[in-house]
Amino acid sequence: REAATIKARAFFNGFPVTEVVSATYLRVYAFDNDGIPAAWREQYFGPGYKTDPRSAVDADPDNDQTSNLQEFTAGTNPIDPLSGFRVGVRAVPEIVFPSVVGQKYQVRRRTSLTGAETVVVSEFIATEAESRYVDTAAGVVANPAFYLVAPVP
Repeated sequence: REAATIKARAFFNGFPVTEVVSATYLRVYAFDNDGIPAAWREQYFGPGYKTDPRSAVDADPDNDQTSNLQEFTAGTNPIDPLSGFRVGVRAVPEIVFPSVVGQKYQVRRRTSLTGAETVVVSEFIATEAESRYVDTAAGVVANPAFYLVAPVP
């Protein structure tokens, strides 16, 4: 809960002897040494940021898949999903090998050097003395990946 209101009244022998008194308590978040300065939080979440769950270090108030710490580091606005976005980078293997023009080849992939199933990822006829194959699926379906290029009779 973010806030709670507590109400109390004193009773004596089952009869109320005081008026009902109440107090509201707000949850206060501890942000000690989490890498985001208080001034940044106040800029985006206002002076009440200590009671705002959106200002937590790992919160993503604009639902752009970037945490407040990442937004602070990038200098983007944590409550504007268009101020920045997460970018993924992956390496895609390119297999280059000497080939004979007109020869048919298979590019095979496996996930370990021993005991793994071998998958044929490509089969083609060479058109140059050096052939190339880019395995765009590697890293998504097979990581790590080991390759074998074999001529097909």
